Formats: sequence, structure tokens, C-alpha cells
Amino acid sequence: AAVADKLLTPDMGWQTFEGMIGGENPPNVGPAINHNKFLAGSVNAAPLLLYSYGSGDPRQLVELDTLELIDLSTGAVISANGDMVLGPRGWSLTNGGFNNENNSVALSPELIKVLLRPDAVNDRLTHYVYDKAGRLIQEVVDTTRLELTTRFEYDGMGNLVTKTDANRNATRFVYDAMGRPTFSSDANGVVTEQRYDSMGRVVETIRYAQPVDIHRPLAEVVKQSLASPGDLRTQCTYDAAGRKLTETVDPTGLKLTTRFEYDALGNVVAKWDANHTATAYTYDVMGRKLSETVDPTGLKLTTRYDYDALGNVATQWDANDNATRFAYDALGRQTFSCDANGVVTEQRYDSLSQVTETIRYAKPVDSSRPLAEVVKQSLASPGDLRTQYTYDAMGRKLTETTDAIDIRTNPDAPTQRVQLVTRFEYDSQGNL
Repeated sequence: AAVADKLLTPDMGWQTFEGMIGGENPPNVGPAINHNKFLAGSVNAAPLLLYSYGSGDPRQLVELDTLELIDLSTGAVISANGDMVLGPRGWSLTNGGFNNENNSVALSPELIKVLLRPDAVNDRLTHYVYDKAGRLIQEVVDTTRLELTTRFEYDGMGNLVTKTDANRNATRFVYDAMGRPTFSSDANGVVTEQRYDSMGRVVETIRYAQPVDIHRPLAEVVKQSLASPGDLRTQCTYDAAGRKLTETVDPTGLKLTTRFEYDALGNVVAKWDANHTATAYTYDVMGRKLSETVDPTGLKLTTRYDYDALGNVATQWDANDNATRFAYDALGRQTFSCDANGVVTEQRYDSLSQVTETIRYAKPVDSSRPLAEVVKQSLASPGDLRTQYTYDAMGRKLTETTDAIDIRTNPDAPTQRVQLVTRFEYDSQGNL
């Protein structure tokens, strides 16, 4: 199968593609290979592509996109289009992907349905254009409708010098002789400078207060003095291993310094903020944070974390030992949370992983029960608080609508519902 003239093979791992998949036969067919294979890779990759390499039969090539999710614990494919279920003899979880260890148990066309998306109208195709040097020069999102185009320009050394978004807002860059970015300016002419030490580490960042003329070449602009009293400076120091030791905001004025301490594995084990308040951290053998303690020698306000098999935070305990539990979908997105009082909140997503609705259920649940079991039952009741969100084509929030019980403005009709709508508008630079 080919996508943008790129051959998809099992050893490539999961790849993310938007648009149509072409080709006549599955690649790498033959008796010696695994006839049934999920492309191995990140368990959170989306959209997912599944290929069944079965004797060259093109009917056994299946695309799973963002509406078809995989239950990573069972190997079941949960499809909004047909509830296709896999998991016959021989399926197992191997190296982050699902593989059939027994090639004789081939997935037949009867077991694998060709999935047709009923909401294909919402698909977004992203088109990429490259120059002869293989550099990305255009990215066009939603080629069939909005055609949101981002353009990229490069200097003679191959450094990105200008990035222009779909609203024609340009971000420009200047580099030193070693190819390190030294200056950048946004669409409003705000310039940020990065300065380096002999090891190539950023030792100072300056956000200049005075905007510059965005129509002049940035390389010329930065030759003049940009300093003014309102500039924001941040300086950093490092240890011999390149780990940040201090970060100081406004080093000649307020001197707001944050200090860091590390263990042998490079994990931050202690941090002191500008008010000299200490925070201590502990980790498990996989480098995941187990605890975070504010003022470890005094108040000892500790937050603890527990994880599921996929590395998601499953439970969080606050300093008063109140537990908040979380549940996730197959893409690693948080879908439910339950606080210490048994109050459950649900988050729902669209195919682009944007939160479209949050529901705070009014009826508490038994907080001692596993959350995964609790959310299988119906939680709805008349007092639920629902908030819905809409977005534009660039992923910016347009509306936030809360279907609330109007107790504050209509105390005589506590069961009457009103919609509280907040709208968001943006300027041509994307500012709210």
C-alpha cells in the first residue's frame, strides 16, 4: 500500500497518515512472514493502521482510523462502524503490538470486515510539499475545503528562516555560524534572543519589549540594539552533565531564581523556587514520578501517584490522602475521573482528540469500587452538569456551552435549565 508514494512495511512501526490509502496488494505477502500483524509501535499512536498479510488477498487489508479504537488489553477492535471484534486463537501482546504467533490461524476476510466510515465528511486530508532538497515547503490542511496552508522558507544552509501560517502570520528566525537559532520574531514583531555557552547550552533568553518592523529582514533588524527597560531576561546555569542547575528571571532586578537537584539517573529530586520553598520528588525504576512533597522539612504536603500498565496515572492522592482516580481510552486520553467524594467527571472527544463535552455527574458513586467497573453502568441523572465545546478548523475553541440548572438567576424554578454560552474570537495573529 502506498501513501504519498511511501511503502508501508511492518518494520516501520505505526505511522500516522491522513487521507486515502492506495495500492492493490498488501506488501510483504508470502508464507514466511506473519500473516496477521499489528504494526508495532507506540500504544498511543493514532490513527492506527492494521494489515493482514494473508496469501496476497487484498480483501484482507484493513485500515483502522481514528474512529476504530483498539482495546490494548484484549486486542479487540472497537469500531463505531460495525463492532468488528478480533482475538481468535494465537493472539498475544508482543513488543507493544498485537501479533499472531501461529501463522496457521489466519484472519479470513469473513473475520476482518472492510470498514467504511459513515462520517467520512469529517475527514481531513493534509498534503505536504517538498523542495528538491527534501525540505518541507508547504503543509496544506483540509485540502478539499478550507485549504489551510502553512509555508516554510529556508536559507542557503537549510535553516528554517520563515514559517507563515494560514492567516499569513510569519515567524522568522536567525541562526549563528553553528546553525543554532539566535533570534526569532513573531507576527507582532516581538523578538526573542537565545544566547549559548561554549557547550551549546542556552544560558540566557531575552524577550525584548520593543517590537520591531516586521517588514524588515530580521537579520538586519537584530544588528541594531534592541534593549529597553521592559525586556524580560532569563539566565540558566548547568552542571558538568548538562543538567540545568539554576534558572533566574530578571537577573539584574528581582532575581527570581529556581534551583534544581538531580539523582544519578537525571531525575529532578529537589527544586527550590524563588521564595525558597522546596519541593522533593521520588520516582520508580521506570522514571515515573511517585511522589511530590512541598516543604519536605516542614509542612510535608505530599502528592502521590500510581500508574496503570500503560503508564497512565491511575490514582492520585493529595496531601490529605484524598484519592482521585482516572480512566483512559485506548488512545491514552483521559475519559473519566472520580474524586474522593465519588463525584465522576467524564470527558468526550471528537476524531481529532479535541474535548467536545465534559459531564460532571450529580450522583456520587462508591469511590471504593474500581473506576473501570463503575463507569460501565449508567451514571446519568437530572442534576448532571454538561459543558460542550466547539472548535474552528485550526483547533481553536469557538464556544463553551454549559447546560446548567439555573438556581442563581431563577431561584423559584430550580429545575429549569438554561444554556450559558461563552464565545471566543481571535484576531489575524491568533490572539484571543
